[in-house]
Amino acid sequence: MEPPSRCSVKASPCPDSLFTLAATVMAVSFAGLTFTRRLDFQQAGFAVAVAILIDATVIRMLLLPA
Repeated sequence: MEPPSRCSVKASPCPDSLFTLAATVMAVSFAGLTFTRRLDFQQAGFAVAVAILIDATVIRMLLLPA
């Protein structure tokens, strides 16, 4: 029987692209709020979309690589 760490590597050999894709989908979803008429929704959508993109690129790719 293999240790759990090897099994998880076999199950998902390239998880970084999966996380980047999920972050992109979330950022686009929240960025859609910027097209509403309510200013608070626009600001919140923009802020969350930018935070997700920063998290996906700077933090996960550069500071804490998986």
